[in-house]
Amino acid sequence: MDFSIPMEGCGQCQKMCARLMRCGRCQTIAYCSSSCQRAHWKQHKKLCEAEKVWETAEEAAARRAAPARGSE
Repeated sequence: MDFSIPMEGCGQCQKMCARLMRCGRCQTIAYCSSSCQRAHWKQHKKLCEAEKVWETAEEAAARRAAPARGSE
């Protein structure tokens, strides 16, 4: 059995990075750098705002407390 955690690619450049930083607003997408996050913002903005509408404060706190995949 493979118990490894799948690595996630950068939301902009798709590189498989050992350390990714999640969007601070919605936490649903990760980036390898702040420049990739800025470059992808226009595309991600609509999803990011929609994600916030459906999330409760408890869900947001639990998601923020969980480590980002690939950052371990």
